[in-house]
Amino acid sequence: MFLPYLLAWLAVLAVFAMLALVGGQPAAVAAVLGSAALWMAEAKTGSAALLAPKAVLITALVAFQASEPLAVIAGLALIAGALADIVMQPLTVPILLSKNLKVSAKAPLRAPFTDCGLLSVILLAAVSFGLPQYVFAAVALLSHALAAAIAFRRINHAYSHLAPKAIKQALEAHAPRFLLYFSSNENSSYQLSMWIPYLERTGARYALIVREEELFKPAEKATTAPILLARTQRSLEYAVPSTVRAVFYVNNSPLNASGIRFAQLEHVQLGHGDSEKPSSYDKAFAMFDQIFVAGQAGVDRFARNSVQIPAEKFRIVGRPQLEELEVNGPDAPAEHTVLYAPTWRGGMNDMSFGSLAIGAQLVS
Repeated sequence: MFLPYLLAWLAVLAVFAMLALVGGQPAAVAAVLGSAALWMAEAKTGSAALLAPKAVLITALVAFQASEPLAVIAGLALIAGALADIVMQPLTVPILLSKNLKVSAKAPLRAPFTDCGLLSVILLAAVSFGLPQYVFAAVALLSHALAAAIAFRRINHAYSHLAPKAIKQALEAHAPRFLLYFSSNENSSYQLSMWIPYLERTGARYALIVREEELFKPAEKATTAPILLARTQRSLEYAVPSTVRAVFYVNNSPLNASGIRFAQLEHVQLGHGDSEKPSSYDKAFAMFDQIFVAGQAGVDRFARNSVQIPAEKFRIVGRPQLEELEVNGPDAPAEHTVLYAPTWRGGMNDMSFGSLAIGAQLVS
């Protein structure tokens, strides 16, 4: 994900270098190539963050064409369009998106004003090759009028109840019995995929709710069940159909509290591993109706760390992910095979420890 952003800013720097060192037609060519690089980078990442280098590039090209009054006016309009996209971006996000359902809200165009502006940038550079200015002006005005119409339609669509209501109706028709709720980042998607096969063995229909857009693709790879992207609390209102009886969680994300507020449902914390890290005895576990743990040690860990949770909330379910391990019975030979499974290093300072450094000593 980092590479497209790096290439985008390198494209901007290349244009500035051409403007400063060469100017003229070579700089115009560099501007066109830089514009194309930015457009492809944004298409790959789907991120509004690339609006910033776009705006910088447009500013540079306006400075390059500063001797042409009409180009300056049109260029200023391009800058205004880029700023409008940055301000407008949060407004064009549909309140609910879905996959694996028969109906879905359309994803918004990321930056209609700036994308139209890139077309104008190419024409602006082409002025250096003799393109009449009135052609540039006409295309710039028409493209930005189109961008305004697109932006208005997207904002209206995003804030319309029609799309979310259609998704809610499709969910009701699917009739899931439980929801799997996940909030994290793409690097933590293993927390989700490790539980899906076992939840699917129940045979009950379910739907998956993710709170971050970057989780959409990992979720698609993990399940064919309906996937809902609910960025806001408002969108969650549409993502919980009447047929649902329980919600399962696999971590202690702060956004879990948004799901807990549906008091009519049973909220179950599955967790994603066992260790002596603070994440395994977090006080946030107390807000769930049931806490599934691998064994008695998982229960005792809370009390040992002064986290008081009623005993009736715990359910010992074992560790399903270890089902394929063969355990030697009483007639096994004297030699045994030992499984050593060190905990991962944590993502925060208070969880960044593990036994791997002394693994050989432990095994011996």
